[in-house]
Amino acid sequence: PALRYLHEAVRLGSVRSAAETLETNPSVVSRQIARLEHDLGLDLIERLPRGIRATEAGQVLVERYRQWSADQDDALS
Repeated sequence: PALRYLHEAVRLGSVRSAAETLETNPSVVSRQIARLEHDLGLDLIERLPRGIRATEAGQVLVERYRQWSADQDDALS
């Protein structure tokens, strides 16, 4: 779920909005993204005073997730 949480947070520009969309708590989304950053050794988002923005690495990962997700949808159609 960490990639999905990252995708939604970047898409919406907000951890809180992502949590609402995913019907979970913002702290869960934040922890999952932080764990993913730790595991990869990369900063994936910039935490701004109001919202978040993907770093270059985060944007690449989100784009790859989108492509993977689209491929999965196509395979199941």
